Amino acid sequence: MKKEWKEVTPPKDESEIWSPEEGDEIEGVFKGVKEDIGPNNSKLYTITTEKGDIKLWGSTVLDDRLAGIDFGTDIKVLYKGMVKGKNSSYKDWGVYMDKDAVTTAPDAQNGAPEDVVPLVVDGEEVPF
Repeated sequence: MKKEWKEVTPPKDESEIWSPEEGDEIEGVFKGVKEDIGPNNSKLYTITTEKGDIKLWGSTVLDDRLAGIDFGTDIKVLYKGMVKGKNSSYKDWGVYMDKDAVTTAPDAQNGAPEDVVPLVVDGEEVPF
């Protein structure tokens, strides 16, 4: 009896890449992150919204803000626009999480590295 074969292909990704304008925001569940993607070895984050999965490219600021937020946490991401830094411009982001959520982000007051940015929700630093 001759076997019949079918080709195995990767699942089709129906996600949308978010290209925000200043002031745009998305809310949803922080689903995951893929690392070392593309020519810049960037992170690609996935947030599940009411409209489906939305992906957004990482950056230094966004990577710092999302560090330690557990997958499954309800978050809101706000694109604040381009900001002029000392040497160049960069994208600024606001990241907010459910105030009752527990996170694994390091506690800046308890010996965390100096480059760790504390998480701020509604203008107040979130204690860990």
